[in-house]
Amino acid sequence: MTKTTRSIRVIHTTIRPERRINCENNKSIHCNSSTKSHSNHRSLTQSFQKNISPYNNSEKQSSLPDLSSDLSTSSKQQFNINVSDYHPSSSETKISRFQTDRKGTIKDMWKESNKNKRRKYFPHSCGHRLYLCIFISICCTLLIAIGIAAISVGLLIKTSKPSTTTTTTTTTLLTTTLINLHRKIALVIGISEYKINKSLPNAINDANGMSKMLKSMGFLIHDGEAKLNLTRKDFKLILTAFIESIEDKDIVLFYYAGHGTQWEDQNYLIPSDDFKVENNENIQLTGPDLKKYAINAQTLLNNIDDRDPFLTIFLLDCCRTYHLGHIESEKNKRGDVTNRSKGLSLMPPKIGSLIAFACAPGRDADDGNNGEKNGLFTKYLLQHLSTPNEDIEILLRRVRNNVMEESEDEQIPHVTSVLRYDHICLFNGKKDQHGFLYVSDLEKNEVRKWKLEKINKNKEGILVAGGNGKGNQRNQLNSPTFIFVDKDQSLYVSDRENHRVMKWRKDANEGVVMAGGNGEGNSLNQLNQPEGLFVDEWNQIYMADCANHRIMRWCEGDEEGSIVVGGNDWGSESNQFNGPVGLSFDFEGNLYVSDSWNARIVRFDLIRE
Repeated sequence: MTKTTRSIRVIHTTIRPERRINCENNKSIHCNSSTKSHSNHRSLTQSFQKNISPYNNSEKQSSLPDLSSDLSTSSKQQFNINVSDYHPSSSETKISRFQTDRKGTIKDMWKESNKNKRRKYFPHSCGHRLYLCIFISICCTLLIAIGIAAISVGLLIKTSKPSTTTTTTTTTLLTTTLINLHRKIALVIGISEYKINKSLPNAINDANGMSKMLKSMGFLIHDGEAKLNLTRKDFKLILTAFIESIEDKDIVLFYYAGHGTQWEDQNYLIPSDDFKVENNENIQLTGPDLKKYAINAQTLLNNIDDRDPFLTIFLLDCCRTYHLGHIESEKNKRGDVTNRSKGLSLMPPKIGSLIAFACAPGRDADDGNNGEKNGLFTKYLLQHLSTPNEDIEILLRRVRNNVMEESEDEQIPHVTSVLRYDHICLFNGKKDQHGFLYVSDLEKNEVRKWKLEKINKNKEGILVAGGNGKGNQRNQLNSPTFIFVDKDQSLYVSDRENHRVMKWRKDANEGVVMAGGNGEGNSLNQLNQPEGLFVDEWNQIYMADCANHRIMRWCEGDEEGSIVVGGNDWGSESNQFNGPVGLSFDFEGNLYVSDSWNARIVRFDLIRE
């Protein structure tokens, strides 16, 4: 006998009891598993057969299997079944699908059907919905992740591209901080009197003038003064002592005025005893003698670089003549020695160094016009190099232009620079709107000011604060560092070793404690070696509390300050500092802090609004 397969849909409801729903003939089917007999279950089954089975004749209906055993497994509560209201998306129904053969065996079509049949007969199965939901969830997650990444990149780009004003502010702050952090030392040598070559009277004047100017710029001059007319032995001893005195990350400046020349692509500085003795006679040096009797400039630069300075400035005013382009009899050339090339040769620079020649390589330099005290190159060095808050490369460009103009382009100073930073200022001072330059002197424990247009006439300047020796009285200072001048010409000073910030009004004989002054400590009424300083238009004082690793804000008249940023012990996290020194604000109110021992500049947005 051929088997006939019949399909039956049975809907198990798991929803509210006593729910009545209509069949196709608008009649209700109501079942109560706790009170109805098995015959009622059979009747229910037959009702299903009439409404659902594709075989709608009595002969085949009689062979349908008894489903009472399946229905009896429902929970013992009243429930209703509505076939016509079924919808595949309903969350209140669970669909089971079965097949029966003529023997009444029920087979689960989920297990019996293959993948293609399931897709054909049951396109809205729960499995496919689950996969679709997972797919949609993954897509949404990816879109959200991409959106967050795009926003983050946008913020990063915005942060990494500050305005021109912000960049300038940050660069200036960085330079000022770097220069203030490092010791500045200099060796100045001038040689005028030579045994063989003709004398150079202006060389000593040049050295003395440079020594005095560098002192006023805060440089420590080796042995306190310029070294003059050195013999070969003394020259080497002083160079050795100077090199040994260089400490890690010092700013080193070497200046030399005198005879110099080149031989086999090496530059040599000539000592005053520019001769060798043969047969009890002083013989003029030749090229091969220079290695023994002169000072190799490249070797000197290499030895300085081995001490790991922060930067090295090499100023060589060599190979000069008295009057370039004039009568030969009036010329007095430096480096005009038998068997030697003219002028100096190019020197390979070291990273972090600047080398300046008085003239172009292979050319002669002017020793100054008759009656002048300085050579042409040093004359303009003395005029420009002490300009405050100006990049040294810009200053040397001004020197070159002046020299070229006066020499009618016959002498062209040459500069080779491999400096790491854009704005290296050898002299940092504070200039106010009234045209005064203010300078704090750590050694003398005082602050002075100069009127810029009269700076050459008034060498001593005007005492503004301190000047009464080291101490903690109101008319004294102890290692003043950073200063700030307001529109009323009142001076604010970071009195570092007294752990306080002082305010000196114009023409006052003593100052007023504005912040700190309660000894060294980390309480809100104390400071510990204050450094950087800024006063806003509301007279709020911002300061870098260096040893407490925090930035403080203090209002005039307050007994305590408040922590702006930091104060979480020293460290390198975003909310920590390690020795903050300098600080500054841009026009938008963003704060920039020089975090010295973390070797970074940190920006904090909208500290002042």
